[in-house]
Amino acid sequence: MSIRTKGKEIILRALLLCLCAMLAAGCACAEKTEGVNLSTDRRNTILYGTTLADGRILLVGRSREVPGEDAGSAWLLCLNPDRTVSWEYTDDAKDDGYFACAAELEDGTIGLVSGTMVQKPDSAYALRFFTTDGKPTGKEVNIPRRKGPVTVQNATKSRIQLVDMGGIRKAGENQYRSVHFDNYLIDWDGNEIAFLEDFDLGPFDGDMIEEADGLVMNGYELQNFDASKAVRKTDLQGNLIWETRLECVWPDTTRADAERIIPAGDGGYIVLQVEPVYPKEDTDWEYRGALVKLDRDGNILWTRTEGFEFTDRGQLLVMDGGKIAATFTNNSFKVEDNPRRIAWFDENGKFLGNAEMEFGTENFPELKRLNEKPTSGIEESLNFYGNRIIPMEDGMWMLGDFWLVQAEKEEYYNSGLFRIPEPSEK
Repeated sequence: MSIRTKGKEIILRALLLCLCAMLAAGCACAEKTEGVNLSTDRRNTILYGTTLADGRILLVGRSREVPGEDAGSAWLLCLNPDRTVSWEYTDDAKDDGYFACAAELEDGTIGLVSGTMVQKPDSAYALRFFTTDGKPTGKEVNIPRRKGPVTVQNATKSRIQLVDMGGIRKAGENQYRSVHFDNYLIDWDGNEIAFLEDFDLGPFDGDMIEEADGLVMNGYELQNFDASKAVRKTDLQGNLIWETRLECVWPDTTRADAERIIPAGDGGYIVLQVEPVYPKEDTDWEYRGALVKLDRDGNILWTRTEGFEFTDRGQLLVMDGGKIAATFTNNSFKVEDNPRRIAWFDENGKFLGNAEMEFGTENFPELKRLNEKPTSGIEESLNFYGNRIIPMEDGMWMLGDFWLVQAEKEEYYNSGLFRIPEPSEK
């Protein structure tokens, strides 16, 4: 199973797991990796929402406050830039609700996409609105179902990307043949803006950047048989302005995917390029990677391969303070089998070196105690999935989830923030 597919399962499972949150200062993971525990004796689901204009970080998800109760509630945690709590909100309804996406809107309020674990027959999501100090405004907009269940991947200050899981399309005539879904753009009043007829942003691995004159997206260009990921810019109404397909730079690959895209400091874009190597029988997938710079018109300015010697898949990308970090992961979520490697670059793509995050249960006393209990021969493993890198005032931190698996049953789950080390720190 590919890391992309497994990653989708983990994100979906995260929305099924209930964990509620109380921030507590953590200690060092292993020797180098600093961490902050975002869970204590209660269970929560934590995803990155948005960074507010004043630098505070909004995390979104779902919580379960009462042990033994299955039904959870939509939940928000707003952190100051130093990771102390600014405010926290837990919905009063115990309706298995959750917050999926967030954006700070042009009117200064926070827009949130709210859902429930079981979608209603006539409703998929609701748009809800909060002040920046965590007070509901009372405004709510219903998003109806379409052909099938609807999921939301991206939200910006004026646009939301919907994926209709019932609108199935196929693309590709070779080993890359895959299923894609109908994508729509709506505004924060729930109005449909555009149907992205020949482009699939996800539903779980696409980015969307809003600019004054349009949206920059990475996704699958469905008119091409191999359906590899391209980068395109549209206006705010979804009309195409430009599109760029990346070129393979490694000798043993046949396609180049724009896996992640982030804004560069000069108005252009940095792309994490991933080139899959089609596996031979009974072998695992391998990947080649590169860092690519586009100008604001989508032209490729440079491509760098130094620092991408790993055969693991490039996963996360971030830029802050003139430095770029890219993370790599393999097909295993077991901590002992999957070193979390980070390649560092300057803003011109010059390779600065690699670092590696060391994980354990030191940040999570609950998991550590469980891990130390006799298991009578039951196989047990500690697993980790990182879902976002967030720039903060003292460096870059990875938001991720730990879970302890006993006898193939995922029983214990904790979330946290972990500071990414730079090469000079290792």
